[in-house]
Amino acid sequence: MTGQARLVYAFAAGHELTQERRYLDLARRGADLLLERFHDPLHGGFFHTLAPDGSPRAMHKRAYGHAFALLALAELYRVGRDARHRDAALRAWAEIETGFFDAMGGLVNECGRDFKPFPGARTQNPVMHMFEAVLALAEGSGDKAAQAGARRLGDFVAYRLLQGQAESDGGGARIPEWYDEAWKPLPSKDAGGYIDLGHQFEWSHLLTTGAAVSPVYPQVAERVLAYALAAGYDEIDGGCGTRAFPDGARADASKGWWQQAECLHALLVAAQASGRNDLWRRYEQTLGLVREQLVDAGQGGWQAAYALPCRSGGCKDEQPDPYHMVRLHQAALKLAT
Repeated sequence: MTGQARLVYAFAAGHELTQERRYLDLARRGADLLLERFHDPLHGGFFHTLAPDGSPRAMHKRAYGHAFALLALAELYRVGRDARHRDAALRAWAEIETGFFDAMGGLVNECGRDFKPFPGARTQNPVMHMFEAVLALAEGSGDKAAQAGARRLGDFVAYRLLQGQAESDGGGARIPEWYDEAWKPLPSKDAGGYIDLGHQFEWSHLLTTGAAVSPVYPQVAERVLAYALAAGYDEIDGGCGTRAFPDGARADASKGWWQQAECLHALLVAAQASGRNDLWRRYEQTLGLVREQLVDAGQGGWQAAYALPCRSGGCKDEQPDPYHMVRLHQAALKLAT
């Protein structure tokens, strides 16, 4: 479902930017399948996986995938203005609120078909993408419940998950990746705890976008970006690493493709908002890295790099799905107009 929803979103964005009708037609066809085949007619929500014949293959439900279903429907409505997609997005958000929120205010990762939660650790990742999706729903539809939902998720991160850092450690604030069921961060690398550096950059630009919901969020965004730059930015070659660890273990400085997209996106948004020359310098430096090592000059798109440089065997001969890049280009074009 995640792949299906991301492509619906990408084709909707393609239509908005080019006005080519074929992209909108593809987005609508993809949304039709999402609503007709992935949606659970009995309990609501969306199945995880379909078989090639369109029947459900895996009926469990993941908050991460639901965030992208919501994003796809919200963006398709904003671009195509078909009330069916607005209504479907609002229904999806209502089902998410009922089915995935836990007593702490965060999201359960996985549920059964009947939304009975599976036990296990929590992660911030679906919270981040749900914040992104419900922000898009609020912006596109003007729905007050969606705006309240964005505030609910944003406040959960800002006031519960955010960890301020001492000035001696570079200052700023970070959002750990994994938690126990009570949303207590996993304490060490050995225990599975880490800080995803790409997600820190991603949170930075998403929280900046959330200024319409709360004036606190851009301030949090600045602190998260400060941490991400101190902990993960490569000042020599540009770009960012993969992970840092809460117990002081050595950070993973390898560079994957999507982390560079989010690093670039965050630098662009923050530099435009602040006018800081140091951020523009890093933006240009990282843009050069992306152009040199990730853009596929022959076929277009980006190479699926799990570790740069590609000459070391870190790039696969395949195209990743376009979500991260499309989001980046949307931001760049918006800021340029």
